[in-house]
Amino acid sequence: MVLWSLFAAPKARLRSRLPLMLVVKAVVLGGGAAAVYGVGHPVAAVGMAVVVVANTALAETYRRIPPVRPTGQASPTGAPESG
Repeated sequence: MVLWSLFAAPKARLRSRLPLMLVVKAVVLGGGAAAVYGVGHPVAAVGMAVVVVANTALAETYRRIPPVRPTGQASPTGAPESG
């Protein structure tokens, strides 16, 4: 929980670079999949690992794409867009 809140959470206290954030996510979420495997559910563990990898890849991809504002919407400064 401490690693996640410091490095991987959306409002993390320490904004790390992508490789460190991915390592933290792999340790935390991979540990969950390893625990599921450890209690005797290998199929569920593999399924969880696949979902974790896909979710993390999509989340990091879309986090870096700037949001598109509809036409005519005010800019973050409150001034209307020109053009």
